[in-house]
Amino acid sequence: MMLNIKNKSKIILLLLIIILLGFGFIYTWYTWKQSQLIASSQALQKAQVSAIALDGEMLKQLKGVSDDVGTIAYKSIKNRLVELQKNYSDARFIYFYTQRDNKLYFLVDSETEGSKDLAPAGMEYIITGNEYAKPFSDGTSIITKPAIDEWGTWVSVLVPIKDPLTNNFELRN
Repeated sequence: MMLNIKNKSKIILLLLIIILLGFGFIYTWYTWKQSQLIASSQALQKAQVSAIALDGEMLKQLKGVSDDVGTIAYKSIKNRLVELQKNYSDARFIYFYTQRDNKLYFLVDSETEGSKDLAPAGMEYIITGNEYAKPFSDGTSIITKPAIDEWGTWVSVLVPIKDPLTNNFELRN
């Protein structure tokens, strides 16, 4: 009889440990998912506020060609992006790009002149998948899935710039 009670106690203890580990795993997973949602929401909000705050009239003047460099519009937006980059330490690159002939082209980025990571105006933005063209087709903000390239693993926040008077997203050709 004594052996039977010991075995039952061991089984009950083992079951309790398994249950506690299961609840611990579920709690950890839930907390991790909630943290991801909060971080994503904050990143999207930062990007949307930044897009609203930047001068849309200057941005409209850019064509996504190398001749943009040196123009007042390019310099104005470039300076703002460099300053924005200083304040958003969790963002590595901040840039505007456009779509032309079903290809993506950089307009201006937050890298200082001479940086090895500079994406010059007019450079084709070559990226796999069509996620980065999605804001041009439907005008919605998105957070991309992680992508791996020569700079590391990235998650991008893409926010279309809309005309504040009409709330229309304008495709530039």
